[in-house]
Amino acid sequence: IMLYQMLTGEMPFAGRTESDLMQSIVNGTPKKPSELNPGVNAMLDGIVAKCLAKKPEDRYQHAAELEHDLRVCRGVLLQARTGETHHRHYYLNPVSAPARKTPAWKWAGLALMAALASYGLFELIVKLFSH
Repeated sequence: IMLYQMLTGEMPFAGRTESDLMQSIVNGTPKKPSELNPGVNAMLDGIVAKCLAKKPEDRYQHAAELEHDLRVCRGVLLQARTGETHHRHYYLNPVSAPARKTPAWKWAGLALMAALASYGLFELIVKLFSH
């Protein structure tokens, strides 16, 4: 949802009431980000769609998979913009890439981001249900 907002400036799901919003989340399909922002390419549309898939098995199963797809997308965009082929290192297959241990500071940053996102979600839910 945050990626969708970053790309479009809008929420992927909407509703006039809490019930409408929940119905939209459960049953609705958001517009492709490229429909709201022409600067978004089809590859990013696909990444966002996979992130917002209704069935858990259709979503990314690991953050590494999402990271890989975002890196590939970045490489494609950089190559298209610059015409240079040195961006091909973004195309590494995560399966063949050597496993790296994640530094503790990255885990701490991830925990902080999750806490901030949770707090923001909490505030949103409170606002929705307090009216």
